[in-house]
Amino acid sequence: MKFLIELLTNHLNPNLENNETKIHSGEANLFRHGITVGGKLFLTDQRLIFLPHKLNLSQKEELIDLGDINTMEEINSLDWLNNTLIIKLKNNTEFKFLLYNSDVWVAEINNIKKVNNLIDIN
Repeated sequence: MKFLIELLTNHLNPNLENNETKIHSGEANLFRHGITVGGKLFLTDQRLIFLPHKLNLSQKEELIDLGDINTMEEINSLDWLNNTLIIKLKNNTEFKFLLYNSDVWVAEINNIKKVNNLIDIN
């Protein structure tokens, strides 16, 4: 299964701005309108970028500026597997990602927000 996921996502690379640096990436699913969209999530020093893989009906990428993030919440499956990350933006938009090690994502995002002097996240 992991081989298939990597086969679908290895070619995915975001278009970065000239002064943007990729920090972290990993396979992820985005829950969108009751449908799970598979792909890859990238964290840069400025934003989160979700790129869907080609087997999805929806090919819409999501770009989230780190300064727009209001809160992040981790949800653990099976009481021990930290694999769901809910990101709420200041405009009340919500993104729900299923990914590996949501705690690592939260720590990385918080670290970048602090370095960039962006508003602290709860």
